[in-house]
Amino acid sequence: MASWACQFHADLELETLARRLNERGAWRWVVGDSAWWGDHLRTRPADGVRVRIFSPAEADGARAERLGPAAAAGGSAEPSGPPYEYVAQFDLDATDAAAVQAIHDTFHRLLAAIGASEPRVCETWD
Repeated sequence: MASWACQFHADLELETLARRLNERGAWRWVVGDSAWWGDHLRTRPADGVRVRIFSPAEADGARAERLGPAAAAGGSAEPSGPPYEYVAQFDLDATDAAAVQAIHDTFHRLLAAIGASEPRVCETWD
């Protein structure tokens, strides 16, 4: 299994981000809510591929609510205003380099198409 994460910034709130990503047509994004990720976007662009986009502040708030304030360690439950910080978490059942690269390249083209900035690899949120 291959897993990695990418942090980026966008001037779009989560629901607007979903709409803009869906307008680009590469993958179909849906808005979800969970105790682990908080409000987030998710897509399954192919068998064995899962991608989630979430706000670290929202995820910290969801964890604090579930596990108590110590779990968030200084995180806030509300994202600040634009530009918003997001993390995209990628989980692929496949581990071959070509499959990983194809997902990576498609996602970075989507980020460029929506005007996202400062994409960089970051720690996964397991």
